[in-house]
Amino acid sequence: MGASKSSFSSRSQVKSKSETHRKRKSAKEGWSNQMYFDPEADNEFGINYYIEHEGLGKLSTLVDAEERILNVYAYKVPLNNWQLTSFFMYHLFIIFNTKSWWWSIEKHTDCISIQRSKLESAVRCKHIQTYRRTPINLVKSDSGNKSVNDLICWLYNKNELNKEFDELFSNCKTFAKRVYDHVAANTYLFWFDGAFS
Repeated sequence: MGASKSSFSSRSQVKSKSETHRKRKSAKEGWSNQMYFDPEADNEFGINYYIEHEGLGKLSTLVDAEERILNVYAYKVPLNNWQLTSFFMYHLFIIFNTKSWWWSIEKHTDCISIQRSKLESAVRCKHIQTYRRTPINLVKSDSGNKSVNDLICWLYNKNELNKEFDELFSNCKTFAKRVYDHVAANTYLFWFDGAFS
């Protein structure tokens, strides 16, 4: 998991993180084969990182990779503000906590994103400094059985950054299921869990 110079870049922010990400997203249409990592999601300004597959090993140097995942949560939000129900149409994302941090990990149409914060609300209620649609519903939870490094290695070994977004077969729900099933100690996430929560 060596990182070439082009596979790992950081952005020191004078503009807000959300404004910078929107500009970057509009410049690169479609799947970017990158991970967006925000190590301080509770801070509107600061450094965030765009990491390609070969740079995932470098992510371990930015975090306490041996920190154990204590709990894992699957949450869903509506895809649109006008939805009356989120039975089939919803965005599914994962939150987990370690001893020192709260994290979110999710797949969008352009990239996979990981956020980290000392505040749980910064990763549950916001994505890249923008408030999520409501309601935010808990789908399932469990204790964790992996370390942050285990998750990073899994992302690399499963080639997750190179799996283009596909509305049916490689979307937020399929990704969240794979992540949840990998880190949860006792349960699995099923398609019907999100529909009925």
